[in-house]
Amino acid sequence: DPRYLSPFDPDLPTELYVDASKIFGLGWILCQDLGEGRKSLIQCGSHSLTKGQRSWAIVELELQSAVTGTKKCHFYLAGMKKPFRIFTDHMPIMGINFKGIEETENPRLLKMKEELMPYNFEFVYIQGKRNIVADCLSRIPRFEGAQAPEESRDQDTSVCRRVSPEALREDPALASMFEADRKSVVQGKSVDLGCRR
Repeated sequence: DPRYLSPFDPDLPTELYVDASKIFGLGWILCQDLGEGRKSLIQCGSHSLTKGQRSWAIVELELQSAVTGTKKCHFYLAGMKKPFRIFTDHMPIMGINFKGIEETENPRLLKMKEELMPYNFEFVYIQGKRNIVADCLSRIPRFEGAQAPEESRDQDTSVCRRVSPEALREDPALASMFEADRKSVVQGKSVDLGCRR
């Protein structure tokens, strides 16, 4: 549908919405502002956490969601002349972004900052209630049944896969997102991504 999907245009304002869920995973959505309150979906995805990542601090996971989203969208974001904006609902990332490399003491955060250095971007804070698409995507990497095999936990998962009723019962925030008229909100505008349960 051309109302929601259109080819990438490097001259349009480009936005990457990112979020992390300490329990489930990382989510990102790359879109472009078409004007008049319309957004065009370019790419989106989610990534489940590895066993090691589950012990990371939330600020590390939130920054990792920006790194992962940027790397997954590298084809579109590499070499952009105009800076793209990375929207996050985690305020501490704003402070980390303004610190120089030499001031960053946490080696994990330092590595992530270095991975973002080749890109022309700026971080923008967005309220959590307005970052619902990336928030929903960060909660989607769920495996049915018991534990998933260790080797598959860090694999990308389909964004619009069926979310089980058990997952909705276990995660009230996810359930409320699906109940919000089953529509996702990007910058206050309704965009139906076709992810129906």
